[in-house]
Amino acid sequence: MSAIPRSAGASESNVRCYRFVKDGEERLTEWMREKLEVGVCEAGSPEALEADLITSMKPLLNLKGWSNPNAGG
Repeated sequence: MSAIPRSAGASESNVRCYRFVKDGEERLTEWMREKLEVGVCEAGSPEALEADLITSMKPLLNLKGWSNPNAGG
């Protein structure tokens, strides 16, 4: 599986963020379908709830909101 820049645009995230080649994107999508779950709940402040959940659960695929060692910066 190889990682390549998301795009050649002027945005810093286009250079800093990566995507996989087609086969890798398909494998990641399949892994997410098999392994991840979605939950829904009503919240008065969704942003605060999201920040609390990220801080407490430290989701590996979430690169912002906690000191994720995979975030690369």
